[in-house]
Amino acid sequence: MFIRILRGQAFNGAATRTELARWPQALSAGAPGWQRLTAGIGNEGELVLVLRYDTEMAARRDRERPELGAWQGSVERHLVGPGQWYDCPVVHTMKDGDTGDAGFLRVVQGRLADPVRLAAMRAEVERTLRERAPHVLGVTVAEHADGTGFTEITYLTSERETRAAERQMPVEMAVQLGTVRSYMEGLEEVELREPLVASRAPIPVP
Repeated sequence: MFIRILRGQAFNGAATRTELARWPQALSAGAPGWQRLTAGIGNEGELVLVLRYDTEMAARRDRERPELGAWQGSVERHLVGPGQWYDCPVVHTMKDGDTGDAGFLRVVQGRLADPVRLAAMRAEVERTLRERAPHVLGVTVAEHADGTGFTEITYLTSERETRAAERQMPVEMAVQLGTVRSYMEGLEEVELREPLVASRAPIPVP
């Protein structure tokens, strides 16, 4: 698995969403190895675009396509300055990963302050999510190629259910979350209330 992430600041959210929607509609068919698109615009115009591929080679081939370059240019025309791409060769998933049923997303970007301790907690965190967090459909953590940066995307049922679950969070879950966050630094969070999550259509079997 390999992920590419585009971050930027949109000055025209509606026009940017229109361009994002063109990917699954018109461009995905020519991208062998592409598996999932996750995208959205935050309340302050923060663009988040996540493209998941089955391999790094597939992502590289897609990046070289003229159609993708033209589409990227169309998206970036609606941004304040050029967007920032992150290549992510290491990807971790919990529960159902980047599920397409999400109605609300939370994106956290930052740096890994203690990746060893964080990795040691991963199984425990997933067990907690499966047993006590039905509003969390899946989590994808993509480690940036620089070795320290990361992007975490949490796929949630809805904003309403997420807010309710947070108000009722058990103390032990809050402590666990605090411990996880203590192994990270420089955190920035964006919430996507109208996410676009699309995947490749299955190939029909004759």
